[in-house]
Amino acid sequence: MIKVSLYVAGKFGPSNFGFPVSGLFCLFCFFFFSFLFFAIFMHLLFVLLPFL
Repeated sequence: MIKVSLYVAGKFGPSNFGFPVSGLFCLFCFFFFSFLFFAIFMHLLFVLLPFL
């Protein structure tokens, strides 16, 4: 998954930045969205916990 995101960032990233910056940016986005999904999931879990 991470290798695929790095490959996509290297292919479609901004050419003036080059591979490392776009790869790190894609990696940052990947971790940010996974953390966001985890936070939303935990919030919903704690909200719905009394009703389960």
